[in-house]
Amino acid sequence: MMQTQEDMNDKKQVEVIGDRCRLSRDDADLLYLELIPTQGEALFIIDETGLTALEEAVVWLGKQEAKGLVVHGNDRGFIAGADVGLIYSIQDPKEALAFSRRGQSCFQAFQDLPFPTMAAIHGPCLGGGLELALALDHRIASRHPSTKLGLPEVRLGILPGFGGTQRLPLLVGLPGALDLMLKGSTLDGKRALRKGLVEGYVPEHRLVQRAAEILTHPARRKTKLCWRDHMLTFTRLGRRIVRKKVEKSLTSGPARFLPAPGKLLEVTLAGLVDVGRGAYDAEAQALADLATGPECKNLVRLFFGTEQARKLDRKLLSGLEDKHYEKVRSALVIGGGVMGAGIAGLMAEKGLSTRLVDLSEDQLGQAMARHVGNVNRKQRRRRLQPHEAQAAKDRLTASTKVCGYAQADVFLEAVAENLDLKKRLFREAAAKGREDLLLATNTSSLSLGDMAADLPHPEQLVGLHFFNPPEKMPLIEIIAQKQSSPKALARACELATRLGKYPVLVQDGPGFLVNRCLAPYLGQAVQLCEEGVAPALIDRVAEEQGMPMGPLRLLDEIGWDVAAKVCDVLAEAWPARMSASPLFAHMVEAGLLGRKSGKGVYVYGTKSKDRPGHASALQHLIQDKGLARASAHAPSKLEIRERLFLPILTEAVRCLEEGVVSSEDELDFAMVMGIGYPPHLGGPIRAARSDGVETIVARLSELVEAHGPLFEAPRMLIEMSQEQTSARPQKKEESHVQDPR
Repeated sequence: MMQTQEDMNDKKQVEVIGDRCRLSRDDADLLYLELIPTQGEALFIIDETGLTALEEAVVWLGKQEAKGLVVHGNDRGFIAGADVGLIYSIQDPKEALAFSRRGQSCFQAFQDLPFPTMAAIHGPCLGGGLELALALDHRIASRHPSTKLGLPEVRLGILPGFGGTQRLPLLVGLPGALDLMLKGSTLDGKRALRKGLVEGYVPEHRLVQRAAEILTHPARRKTKLCWRDHMLTFTRLGRRIVRKKVEKSLTSGPARFLPAPGKLLEVTLAGLVDVGRGAYDAEAQALADLATGPECKNLVRLFFGTEQARKLDRKLLSGLEDKHYEKVRSALVIGGGVMGAGIAGLMAEKGLSTRLVDLSEDQLGQAMARHVGNVNRKQRRRRLQPHEAQAAKDRLTASTKVCGYAQADVFLEAVAENLDLKKRLFREAAAKGREDLLLATNTSSLSLGDMAADLPHPEQLVGLHFFNPPEKMPLIEIIAQKQSSPKALARACELATRLGKYPVLVQDGPGFLVNRCLAPYLGQAVQLCEEGVAPALIDRVAEEQGMPMGPLRLLDEIGWDVAAKVCDVLAEAWPARMSASPLFAHMVEAGLLGRKSGKGVYVYGTKSKDRPGHASALQHLIQDKGLARASAHAPSKLEIRERLFLPILTEAVRCLEEGVVSSEDELDFAMVMGIGYPPHLGGPIRAARSDGVETIVARLSELVEAHGPLFEAPRMLIEMSQEQTSARPQKKEESHVQDPR
């Protein structure tokens, strides 16, 4: 706890503001403001009632005589930030402008208090919470691992609107402030101390007491900026250097599709031109413009998706009387290839005692070396302490013999896509493991129903479909076959969350959700190559739309052999629209598997930069195997983009129709997290609704004639277009009466 009982007894409660702020005074004449979460919430949130409570509290404080003020939260955290739901609901820029100005005025009143002030930060201190802390004279942080400080508003498509863009550069310097705000990153207490964001780093139980000691200490000093940061912050030349560097960085990556980073840069720099007055009005106006823009709404919607993903296990158990289940603590992973090794290493790093099994000692050696390398890299970057890194290494063991069933809570196979092999492994695990052993498959295409057919407890079998590389990709598909129990699915979801991933629940079926929607996108890229379009152009069009990499580069990353197997499964299920090009098999035959073999569409090397293959091996294969397609015309960039992205939409809508995924929000979230669909567009369904579904349906009718049933509009998409048309306000009949104005 943040305060001992003795600490509590030393203070006398003097005022309560609503149910959100409690004020007390100690014998040394120090005031304490405790921030209380609303009922049902873990942390204080700056919503309408929260901001009102802070406004009333600072008015009361302004009338007091005291030697200082300590502001602190509860044992869960300081302030989570502004209410994201409120941000999403605001449609009028004037409403957003008024809310920003209220926050700025309130925090300025805290800054103007006639006695010294201190933020005692434990747990999350994000967004508006850090902006309040910046308005106080001093800040200290607890050593608890939950303590995180940051201004992550850019991740929601907005910027700090309560004075954060103006105060942070004065404290940590312009380069450090922009780095923190533009990345939307967070700092633990130790890193915050190193950057000058806080003045102390103390044990949690000493936090409030130490805050009081600092306030009453006569020799306290603020940390000064080093000469370099001072020059880059407070001189015109320095700011020009910083601007040029940051502007260059904003021309690449997701930032180039969002207005928030550019406005954040401008507002922050404007505040340093006249430090005394700042650019608070510009900050408020920028927030108002951004908060009501489509990019903000799309990113906030995805944020809600992350929150729902973290609660998916509870949602699955909501209809059961007995909601208790045993969490997974240990794992047995079969298959030491790229996926199996990555999954096992991730599990060990996140606290699971993990045994990795493979028949090849070479594979196991490579897997262990990969795990050690990943852990050492994180230790060098100070993301892991030495003892944490050593523990992560110790938790992973390797063996060429399948053993350890009795100790395992989850049995996960990541072997080749061979149904008979997988069924044999699960039968053996079910026979030798505990009755509640969670059986999980990482298959990317095979039927879970077929795997569960001969098991004594088929309800224990689920899919845990990771994406490559499993250490980095944020999504896991939790696949439910008809007999999967809610508790087995909930255990899988909780495990995914503990591994730092976002679970999404999908139903068993060919390709599941993500691969099913991804396959036609990749297939069209191959078909465009066969029509003579340059691979580099195809990839560039996708990247210009906002994809992290083009489809042909992605095929190289996935591996053409893996992609070929998935395409075969989908072609068997839907031959009319999912038939795979023979080029997949020819690439595998030629050993052009992609990055894993050093060559694919592109050439890969360890020392030199990746580069396009000379004269393109893929294009040579197309000519040599007679796969070139006649095309009436060279497609424009617009047509290439339509042919790549519209099949994602049509297949996604079919998944909704068939109940593979339960809602548009979950589908869009899975597409963004699973294939990197441009986040600023919100997902394929959201993008279609923004562009106009009726326009898309009309365009699909043209493309289906030229390119076949893949572009046929699903029934649900046609219904969406009709709903959108009927919902559009009808034009009023022209009036023949002259307007008196």
